[in-house]
Amino acid sequence: MSRLFNILRARRAVKEAHFMCRADLLKLQERRWRAMARYALEVSPFYRRHLAGIDVERCQITDIPPMTKELMVENWDEIVPDKRLRRAELEKFLHDPKNWGTLLHGRWMVSTTSGTTGPGFAVPHDIASVDWGHACQNLRNSASPHSASQPPLPLFRRRLKVLAFVTATSPSVSAALYATRPWIGALFCTYHRINITAPWSEILAEVQRIQPDAMMGYASLFGRLAQAQLNGELNIRMPKDKGYIWAGGDAVTPGIRDLCRRAFGIEPFNMYGCGETLGIARQWRGMEHLHC
Repeated sequence: MSRLFNILRARRAVKEAHFMCRADLLKLQERRWRAMARYALEVSPFYRRHLAGIDVERCQITDIPPMTKELMVENWDEIVPDKRLRRAELEKFLHDPKNWGTLLHGRWMVSTTSGTTGPGFAVPHDIASVDWGHACQNLRNSASPHSASQPPLPLFRRRLKVLAFVTATSPSVSAALYATRPWIGALFCTYHRINITAPWSEILAEVQRIQPDAMMGYASLFGRLAQAQLNGELNIRMPKDKGYIWAGGDAVTPGIRDLCRRAFGIEPFNMYGCGETLGIARQWRGMEHLHC
């Protein structure tokens, strides 16, 4: 129940921010980053060095030196001083495949980064912060930020079938998010997953069997699925009003967008995120640009 209340609080806070004027939104952001900087100085030996000589009560956010992947990897145990989250402990936890998709100490979702921007390493996410991400995604099925609303419960209709393509052969972020998703989501959708490292023939057979209403995964994979649909290797019918395709991990190119439109009658949403921060930005319906 604690996760349910956390998601409800997050939804309320996110929705309130959507309706703020620009000036109030900037004030909210400033309060939050200054509070985060104060906390970092309080608990982290690394940040006491990294922010030395900077008055976090009066400085501009541009005065804060950036955090690079190399700095984070080299100084992890001083950046995150909680002894339960030492780098060696995180790697030991993920060394056992039985721990993949479970919460460390009942609190942290641990997964590895892909290594796209540097060496991959284990990153923990407080499940409360993960639920804020779930709340954001839940609200962003609307046409615009100002019409964001909770989708209605399908009391007299079949629940939406959502298919997620995940990397199940490693402690990936996609698999961890699927395994630790909040139970309340099952009231609105039925969830299915396919391992993207499976043989292509198995992937096609599973997609055909599941007949998804919505899909989440890599943009390049959706381009390939759309081509299979157009070639007659696949035959699925996604509802154009409620169906969606969330694509991340690689770029949604004009070609992939066109293929999905012709094959499924749905244009994929572009998403941008990374293992260290999870979701960063995504599109709203009908918008070309990304929304942070």
